[in-house]
Amino acid sequence: MHGCKEGQCGSCKSKLVDGDIEMLKYSTFALPDYESETGQVLLCRTHAYSDVSFELLNYDEDLLSRSIAVKAFGGRVAKISALTSDIRLLEIEIEKPLKFWAGQYVDLTLQDGAITRAFSMANAPSENTNLRFIIKKYPNGAFSSQLDGKLSVGDAPDCQRALWNLLPAGGEARPDVVDRWRLGHVAALVDPCRSHSE
Repeated sequence: MHGCKEGQCGSCKSKLVDGDIEMLKYSTFALPDYESETGQVLLCRTHAYSDVSFELLNYDEDLLSRSIAVKAFGGRVAKISALTSDIRLLEIEIEKPLKFWAGQYVDLTLQDGAITRAFSMANAPSENTNLRFIIKKYPNGAFSSQLDGKLSVGDAPDCQRALWNLLPAGGEARPDVVDRWRLGHVAALVDPCRSHSE
């Protein structure tokens, strides 16, 4: 159930059973008004003011039994490359191999905890000692603006593997299928002549 943590994705959507809460600002894409009116909430945007009970809507015990736990690990910036005028490739060498599924992401934290953003790995799970992230630069972006001179090779961001898996319903992980899509999608981002459907 670990998603954006900002009320944008809906992965933590649950139903309030009992208790007094307040919802922080969130996207109505993640939680439309008609769902909110029936008692559904986004856990990441919920502040509890009493003991509370929730019904977890996206809980899948089998999926969680196959997931890879959240884990902090050390790493150093190995390279930052400009792929286009507004897209950067950030490469981080990590201390020891990291097990992850395609679709999992890492929370990267800079400046002693002042800036944290989540990014999906752009490399295959078999390439597990050098993590690559494709990051779009945004004007005044707290994290992305660091990629043009403020973050340097050798810097050590705090890294934490997040809990999220992309598995087919009732099936086993197929990282090869997801990696082919991801790598094709990345190629489409950096090659304007290639369509997303290739």
